[in-house]
Amino acid sequence: IELEKHTKGRSKILGKSFKDRIKNLREDSEPRISQQEICKILEISDVTYQSYEYGKSEPRISTLIKLAKLYETSI
Repeated sequence: IELEKHTKGRSKILGKSFKDRIKNLREDSEPRISQQEICKILEISDVTYQSYEYGKSEPRISTLIKLAKLYETSI
């Protein structure tokens, strides 16, 4: 989830928005992980996770840490 910088109130991660980055990480994972599986792993609701991928909200730091560990990347 690498090198986050804030631009006009929206997070940008290496030139990609946070929503695009987490969606790409999920879809590119082997094996591919569904949103429902991610929700179980993160212990959050479908609506909460979908709000991350749609750019309506951003996760708490504890959720970011879980995502980084899951995808073996840095925050």
